Amino acid sequence: MTFIAGVFAFYSLFEIRKETLSNQVQRAANEFTADLNRQIGANTDFTQQLYSEISYYNLIRKGEQFDGEELANVFANHLARNPTLYQLRWLDEAGNEKLKVIKETSGKITRLANDALVNKGHRDYMQAAKKLNEGEVYHSAIDLNVEYGKIERPHRVTMRGVIYTGHHGLLPGYLVANFQLNNIMRKAYSTSALLYLTARDGYWLKHPDKSKEWGSQLSETDANAIRDVPDLWQFVNTKHSGSIVQAYGKLWQILSLKTELNNINGELEQNLFVLSSTTEEQLASLFKNTFLLVAFPTMLVLVYGIWSQHKLVKEEIRQLALNEELRDEKRQLVKSNRELEKTLKHQRSLQDELVETRKLSSLGMMVAGIAHELNTPIGSAMMSVSTLQDRYDSLAERLKKGVTKSALDDFLSLSEDALDSTMRNLYKSADMIQSFKRLALDRTSMTLEDIHIHTIINDLIVMMYPHFELNSVKIAIQCDEATTLKTYPGILSQILQNLVENALHHAFPDGQKGKLQIAAKKERGLVHITVSDDGVGISQDIKENIFDPFVTTKRGEGNTGLGMHLVHQWTTQILKGRIYVEPMIQGARFVLILPSLKEEDVNGTTA
Repeated sequence: MTFIAGVFAFYSLFEIRKETLSNQVQRAANEFTADLNRQIGANTDFTQQLYSEISYYNLIRKGEQFDGEELANVFANHLARNPTLYQLRWLDEAGNEKLKVIKETSGKITRLANDALVNKGHRDYMQAAKKLNEGEVYHSAIDLNVEYGKIERPHRVTMRGVIYTGHHGLLPGYLVANFQLNNIMRKAYSTSALLYLTARDGYWLKHPDKSKEWGSQLSETDANAIRDVPDLWQFVNTKHSGSIVQAYGKLWQILSLKTELNNINGELEQNLFVLSSTTEEQLASLFKNTFLLVAFPTMLVLVYGIWSQHKLVKEEIRQLALNEELRDEKRQLVKSNRELEKTLKHQRSLQDELVETRKLSSLGMMVAGIAHELNTPIGSAMMSVSTLQDRYDSLAERLKKGVTKSALDDFLSLSEDALDSTMRNLYKSADMIQSFKRLALDRTSMTLEDIHIHTIINDLIVMMYPHFELNSVKIAIQCDEATTLKTYPGILSQILQNLVENALHHAFPDGQKGKLQIAAKKERGLVHITVSDDGVGISQDIKENIFDPFVTTKRGEGNTGLGMHLVHQWTTQILKGRIYVEPMIQGARFVLILPSLKEEDVNGTTA
C-alpha cells in the first residue's frame, strides 16, 4: 500500500507541476501569436490609410507626367514615423518600380535613383496582387527580403502589403509597403519556453537554432520540421490547435494559425504553425525533482503521511479560496462596468444638451444683433417721417390763410430730403433682414448647396457687428466674391461664428483693442479659410488639446469648453475637411481646409 500510495503521489504531483510548465509554454505561444496578428492588422490599416491619403491628395494623377516628388515626401514622412516600415514603393502595372524610398538599417531615409529601380513583375506578391479588387490589401508570405536577386544581409524578415491604385483618377499600378518583423521574430517571449514557427511546408521560420531558419530560401532542405521532428509533425497534422503533446523529451503546444498571408480577398487560410516547448532538461529535471520530493516522504509515510496529505488538502483549499476571490473580483468588475456605462450614457446626454444650448445661444446672439442693427436705420426713417408729418401739418394750417411760393418750395425740398433718407434707411433695413433670413434658413437646413463664401462671411459679420463694436475690435474680410464651394452653408456659418466668438472671448481681455481678420481663397480645388487675430495668443498647453471636449480657460465665466470641439467635429465629420492652429508670433490663427462635397460623399451625414 505504501508503494502504491507513493506511485500515485508521484504521478499526481508530477502532472500538477507539469501543468505549470504547460502554462508557460502556452503563454509564450499565445503572446507571439497575438503580436503577429496585431502586426498583420496594423500593416493592413497602414496600407489602406496610405492609399486613402494618396487618393485624397491626388499624388499620382492620371494623365500627368509622374515625377514622384510629392509622393516621395509622403513616403519619407511615414518611414520616419513607423518603426516596422522600412521600404515604400510604387510600381506600374507591368511591375516596373517607378518610385522607391527606403530606410537603411542606420535609420537614414533615401530615395533610390531611377537607374537603381528594377522590374518586380515576376515576384509572387506582384502576380497575386493582379487579382485585387478596389481597396483590398494583399499580404505576402513572411520571408527574407530580396534585393537585386540576392537575399539582403543582415537578414530582414519581411511581410509586404500591396494595394492597387488605378481608381479615383489615379495612375494604375501598385503601392507596396515592406514591413520588418525582426523584432517579433527575435523577441524572447519566455525564459522557460522555446518558440518555433513553421510554414505549411514544414520549413522553419523561427527556431532557437538560427542556422535552421529559412531553409527554403537558403537552400537548406534538411532544415525542416518534417525531417527534424517527424513524430511531432504527425501531431501537427492530426491534433487540434492548442493541443499539448509530449515528444522528444519535451512538452509541446501546437497552434495552427489561419491568416490573410498570401491570400486574396482577405480569406483566412491555415498557413503557419506556432510551436512552443520546454527544454529537454526542464522535463527531466521536473521528473527527477518530483521523484526526490516524493521518495523520501514515501519511505517515511508512517511518520509523515498524515502531514503530507494535510498539506496537499490545505493547498487545494487555498487554491479554491483564491479562485473564489477571483470570481468575486470578476463580479465586482462587471458591476463597475455597468455603472460606468450608465455614467457615460448620462455624460453623452449632458453633452448633447450642451450642444443644443450652444445652438440656441448662437441664435439668440443673431436675434440681438439684428435688433440692434435695425434700430438705427428704422429710427432714422421714423425721425424723417415724423419731421415730414410736422411740416405737412404746418403747411396744411398755412394753406387756410394762404401760402407763399417760397414756403411751398421749402416744404417740397424738405419732403424730398426726408423721403430720400427714409428710403435709404428702409433699404438698409431690408438688406439686414435679408441677411438675417439667409443666415437663419442656412442654420436650419442640411441641404448641400453651391454657395459664395463671401456671402456667408458677410451675413455673419452683419449679424455680429454689435459685438465687434462692444469689444472695440475691428473686423477685416479678404475674400474674392467669386470664390464658391459646394457644402452645407449652415454648418460652415456656425463654425465661423464659433471661431469668431472664441477670438472675442479669449484674444482681447479687459477691453483690449484689436483686429480680427477672416480670409478665404481657393487653391487646387480646396477652399482655405483663415480666422486670425492679433490678441494674446494661445498657450502651448491649451493649444495641444484645444479641440478636445470641455477644454476652456474661462469655465468660471460660464464657458462649457465645447465650442472648439464642435468646430473640429463639424469640420472633419460633416464637411469632410481639416482644421488646425497655425503658429504665430502674436495672436492666433485657425486654418480651415474644405473640399467641395458630392452627394455620394455625404450619404448618411447628419448634423
